Amino acid sequence: MAESAELADPAPHPAEEAHLASRRLAPGRAAEFRAGRACARRAMRALGLPDAPLLPDETRAPVWPAGVVGSITHCAGYCAAAAAKARDLAALGIDAEAHGSFPHDVARRVAAAAEIASFARFVASPDIAACAVFSAKESLYKAVFPLSRTFLDFDEVMVVAEGPGRFSAICLNVAVAPLVAQVVGRLSVGPRHVFTTAIIPAAPGARP
Repeated sequence: MAESAELADPAPHPAEEAHLASRRLAPGRAAEFRAGRACARRAMRALGLPDAPLLPDETRAPVWPAGVVGSITHCAGYCAAAAAKARDLAALGIDAEAHGSFPHDVARRVAAAAEIASFARFVASPDIAACAVFSAKESLYKAVFPLSRTFLDFDEVMVVAEGPGRFSAICLNVAVAPLVAQVVGRLSVGPRHVFTTAIIPAAPGARP
C-alpha cells in the first residue's frame, strides 16, 4: 500500500520531532522528513497497523515496526511511502525522481550506456531513460539493503528494462546477487516524475 502527501501537510509524531530537534535539519529537509513519515503511517494504517514513529538507524534508513517492510522516497515537491506486511513481502524499495533533475555528468557515473539504451526503448527520451536507470537502482538498493546490510556501488548492479513498466537487475557483488536476482522491478513515467518500485517476494517463486 502506498501513500503520498504534500510536503506542506505532514502529521508530526513526538518521537520524530525530538529526533528532528536533535539533528537541527534545514527547514526543507525537516519538511521532507515529516512528510515521508506521515505517508508511511498512512500506509501502515491502511494495513490495519497502529501508528508508530519511524526513526532512522545509524545508516539513516527508517526502522520499520516488527513484521512490516517499507520504503520512503521524496524529491522536489513530492513525497511517498509504501508498506507491506513481512509475511507478504521480504522487502520493497520505492523511488521518485523529477524530470530534468538528473545531470549528464551524474548519468555517466551511475548509468552505463547499455542501461540507458535498454530503458530508452520504452520511455520518451534518453534523459528520462537515464533518470529511470538511476531511480531503478535507488529502489533496488532500498529493497536489498535491509536484508543484506551491504552498501552497493552503482557499478555493482546493472538494471535492464524487460518491457514497458518492467525491469530486472544483475548484481556483480556475489554476496548480494541472490537477493537481487529475486527483485521484481516496476517503472512508471508521469508528467513530471519517474517512479520505480523494487519488490522481493516473501518466498522464492512467490507472486508479489
